[in-house]
Amino acid sequence: MKTIGKGQLEWPETEDEKRRWVSTDFHRTVTSSRVMAVANQRIEGTWCAYIDSVPGIHHDKEWFEVLRTGDKMGEKLALFLFPMFEGVPYAW
Repeated sequence: MKTIGKGQLEWPETEDEKRRWVSTDFHRTVTSSRVMAVANQRIEGTWCAYIDSVPGIHHDKEWFEVLRTGDKMGEKLALFLFPMFEGVPYAW
């Protein structure tokens, strides 16, 4: 595994690691009780973040829907909300 970014995040490096790798390191932040942003690591060593409204009842369960249907954030705002990704390329 290789470590990149300010947050010392790990990505697979070898083909064997890539075959077994599953991104389980999701980062989320709630900007208000009904708005959530979620960042996700991608296998190629990049990341992206999405934002969407949520019911605001169970944030621990609502994050997946933000990844699935949310709007992709611009890199500057995403990096502001998720500074641990500083130095990691943003996926477009």
